[in-house]
Formats: sequence, C-alpha cells, structure tokens
Amino acid sequence: MYRVIFVTMVGTFSLCVYQLFGVLLTDQQSCIGIDKCICPRDTVCARNYFEIVALAFARCSAYLDYPLYVLVLLTKANNLRSRLQQTYLSEHIPFHDLHKLHRLAGTIIGVEVTWHSFWHILRWFAQGNGMFLISTQTGITGLFCLLITQVIVWPMRLAKVKQWFKFERRRELHNLSFLWGFVLMFHAPVTHIFTVIGFGMLVLVTDYLYGYFFKIICVHEAKFTRLQSAVQITFKKPRDFSFQGSGYILMSISWIKMGEWHPFSLYPCHEDSDSMSVCIAKSGDWTEKLWKELEKPTSRPCWIYGPFPAPFGTSTKFDNLVLIGSGIGITPSLSVLQSKHINRNINFVWVCRDPSLIEFFTSNCLSTVASKNSAATIFIFYTGKRQLCLSPDAIAPENILINVGRPNLESLILDIISAHEKDKPIASKYLERSNLLKHSILNRSPSQQYWCEMVRLKATHTVGELFVYGASLSDHQDNSNHISISGMMAMLKSFFINDFSQTTVQELFNQIDTNGSNSIDLEEFEAFLKLGKQSDMKVETLVVNPVVPGYVVKPYTIPYHKNQLEYESSGDVLHPERWQVLYCGGSRSVINLLQNNIQRKHNINLEVEKFDW
Repeated sequence: MYRVIFVTMVGTFSLCVYQLFGVLLTDQQSCIGIDKCICPRDTVCARNYFEIVALAFARCSAYLDYPLYVLVLLTKANNLRSRLQQTYLSEHIPFHDLHKLHRLAGTIIGVEVTWHSFWHILRWFAQGNGMFLISTQTGITGLFCLLITQVIVWPMRLAKVKQWFKFERRRELHNLSFLWGFVLMFHAPVTHIFTVIGFGMLVLVTDYLYGYFFKIICVHEAKFTRLQSAVQITFKKPRDFSFQGSGYILMSISWIKMGEWHPFSLYPCHEDSDSMSVCIAKSGDWTEKLWKELEKPTSRPCWIYGPFPAPFGTSTKFDNLVLIGSGIGITPSLSVLQSKHINRNINFVWVCRDPSLIEFFTSNCLSTVASKNSAATIFIFYTGKRQLCLSPDAIAPENILINVGRPNLESLILDIISAHEKDKPIASKYLERSNLLKHSILNRSPSQQYWCEMVRLKATHTVGELFVYGASLSDHQDNSNHISISGMMAMLKSFFINDFSQTTVQELFNQIDTNGSNSIDLEEFEAFLKLGKQSDMKVETLVVNPVVPGYVVKPYTIPYHKNQLEYESSGDVLHPERWQVLYCGGSRSVINLLQNNIQRKHNINLEVEKFDW
C-alpha cells in the first residue's frame, strides 16, 4: 500500500513539473533577464530564475501532497473503514490500523504546508507583493491554513509539545481539521484543489453524520466499578451491536463532560456473554474526574460509538500468538484470550505495577480463561510495591505464572516459541518463582489475608467514601451518621476479593464500639481502619512456607499441538512466519525493543495497538 501511495505522489509531482516547465513556461514581455518565464496570474508570477525556483519548490510540494490530503481525511472515516475491513480489500489495505497512515500523512503535511508557504511568501516579498497575504483569496486562505496546521499537527505529534497540552485540549485543537479542510478547498480556485480536498471532506463529513445519527448508542445502565487507579465499566451488548472479537469503541459520559469522546479497547465480560467491558486508566482530567465521581459501585448511563477495527484483530491470521500488555494494555489481549483460544497456541505476557489491576483481572477474567483453556499460558510480572491480594481460586490454574519484577522480553518470547516448537518445558525460573509466590499467598493466615484486603481497600477509597457507603448499607432507621456491624459486613463483602472471617471483623468492631451500641461514627471508623496499620506489608519475599494442605506444586509444560505446528528436529530452527506478537501499552521502550529485537532481528510479525492520540 505504501508503494502505491509513493507512486501516486511521484505522479502528482511529475504533473506539477510538466505544467510548470512544459505548459506555463512561455515567452513573455514581463520576463526579467531571461527569455521565458511563468506568469498565468499575479499570485503565480515568476519572472527570473530565483522566482521560478521558488515557485517550483512551493507549487510542486503541494502537488506532491495531494494524495496525502485525501488520505489524512479518509483514514478517519471510521464507519467506512469498519465496513471495508470486512471486504477482500482488507487483504491489501490495513484498515485495522489506518491511524498509523494518518499520523504519517499528517506529519508530512505539517512539514509540506510550512515549506510550501515559505517559498510563496519569500517570492511575494522579493517581488514587493507582500500585501498578497492579506489582499488575495490565495494569500488569506494560505496564511490561515499555515497557522492552523501548526496547532492541528504538532501538539499531537511531538512529545515535548504534548506535555504542554492535556489530551482534551489537543483533541479540541485537532478537530479544527474540519475547518482546515473547508478553507483549503478555496485556496487556489484555478487548480484542482477544490475537487481533491472536497472529495475527502465529503466522505469524512458524510461518515461523521452517519455515525452521529445512526451509530451512537445510549447504554442506559452501565456498571461502574472503581479500582485503585482505573475504572471498570460493564454494559449489556446493545441490539445490532456487532463485535468481531476485537476492536475499540469511543465512549462519552455526559455526567462527566458533555460531548467529550475517548477511545477504549473492548472485551467480552467474563460474567455474562451478552455483556461487554472496558477498563479506563486514571491518566488525565477526564479520567481523574470519573474516578473521583465513583465513590461506590454504581450503574449510570453512557454513550458508545463503534466498535471499530484495531490491530489485535489481525490475530485471526495466526495459530501461534504472543500477546503482550503493560498496565491497562491488558484489555485487547483479554478479548483475544476469550474469543480466539480454540485451536490456537496463545501466550500472554502482562507487566503491571498496579496491584488492583492484577487482582481484578486475575480474579475475574484470567483465572476463568486459564481454567477453560489449558493451551493458553499466562505470564504475569508484578512491578508494584504493595502485596497482591489474590484468592486461591485465582491462582489455582497451573498455566497462570506470577512473577515479581520485570522480564527480559526478548528472552521470554524466544523461550515461549522454542518451548512450543520443540515440545519442551518453559524455562524453570519462571515456574519456580511463580510457585514461591503462590506458596506465600496461600500460606497467609486469615488475619493476614484480612489485613491485606484492608490495605487494598484503603488504597482505592478514602475513609470518608467508605464511611458514607458503609452507613448507607447499615440497618439503622434514624441515624445515618453511623455504621452498624451489618453495614460493615455488607461493605467489606462488596469490596473484598476473598471471603473473610466475620468473627475477626466482629472482634475488631467490638474493640472500637466501646459503648456497646453496635454502631460506630466516623471517628471510630477511622480508628477501626488504623487497627491494620501494623500489617501494611510490602511485596512478598520469595520464601517457601510450609505447603498448604491440598496444594501440590506440579511441573508445567507449555501445551504443544502437532496438528498446528510441524516439529523439525534437524536443529534449532524457528518458524517466525508462523508466529505473531501483539503489544498494547504506553511504553515506548517496549515498542522499540519489540520492533528491533523481535520484528527486525527475528522477522516475527508484530502489531502494536496504542491510543497515543
């Protein structure tokens, strides 16, 4: 596809050269020191060699970019893109990841517009016609597009400029592209720019209006759950909502901010096959406001638009997958794990420092996937500080391997591929460390497990939020400023991952409830929470405790399916064409490593999903 674009750009550039020097370069009385010059109209006059060179630089750079003007608009026609993804044309055009092409085209346009304007302005001032900038249609529209291009392109493209603007502001500036395209249509009335830009604008505006009136869906009751640094949203799949196993949606939550849309990877809900979920990291003004609004689990309305195809959708083309996620980047991998595990070798590597994400997804999704699909191997690398609070059921599957610390990704990926191709066990170090951590978690006393849960709870909610929620669950009728023992039990049950000893809670409650009223106020509640302060422990030390009765450590071998992968015993031969690595996350260093050490060095197919808008 990129070759076709390049050839088209060369073609339009050649057309410009032909027009300038084959058609417009003629004998004219106004020529200065030369026999032939160019002057079809005042704004496009070049009467000497310098002016001809300046005009050629300006005009031909614009012609060179004509295909990119169209592409930068068409690549954001999401509804058209989704429809074309389902056609045979998708074998030739990557509709699943046109954003990459959009970024490239936009960057080149940002440079070209500046280059184009510079040579026109320099030529006009050299001629003494600087007033053309504010007195002609070409000058006014050109100056406007030059200025507005800078605020459209560079806040989205340059890392240092991104730091100056929050995402919401950058998105608002980027939406000026509609105005940019409309003004550009009238920049040079005699040329074909009206037709070229007009075609792209017509498709984009039509696609936008179609989506606005017919594709945006109201979800009346979405379930919102706050995690330590994220928000989980689950909703019933609307009628006529077509989800092909991977993709993303745009979501707007009017009670947070009207008219603001954000992209999130979509994945099937583990609890209900008719429901879908997204998980939103707390990383900006909008997400911070949403997180603070959710003082307790609630059901509220939201708007969704999509789904649209994404890079993880290409996983259907491979039988052997290595999925990699960092932090909240687990979500597209969950979609693949839950919908594409049949007759595929799927390996998932997740590096995460947020303990609440590991606790939530391991307990609610990964353990279920691992239990149902023994062919899936899940590697979790925890890089956070507080203890993980996991239930025995969550870590029971043998194909969930939990390690503390960062992995050597290149080594791990090659170990996984080698283990599959040669039908041998995965490196023992991953198994040993995982078993040690599982032993440590499983050997906690009920009291230790309770306080581990309490530390997790205090990291997610403030004391005031917990008190208000507990009071709302209490059985008192006339005093809402106290928490009863029943309200305390109900609150802990709604937040805790593990079952807890009600006797332990009752004993602690009685220590605070000195007057025997079976209820505590805010000050007493704060004292109740501080009872566990001495047990606020850090990450497990990898020391083997006595084995929990009934828990047996078993050797684990990555499953191997000969009907999917031919085994060759003639040497250490990898088959990179049979594998795909997919990554989702915000780590530039991980992307560079995968591109250099996996894709280029080992020729393994790589797809990256990253909403770095």
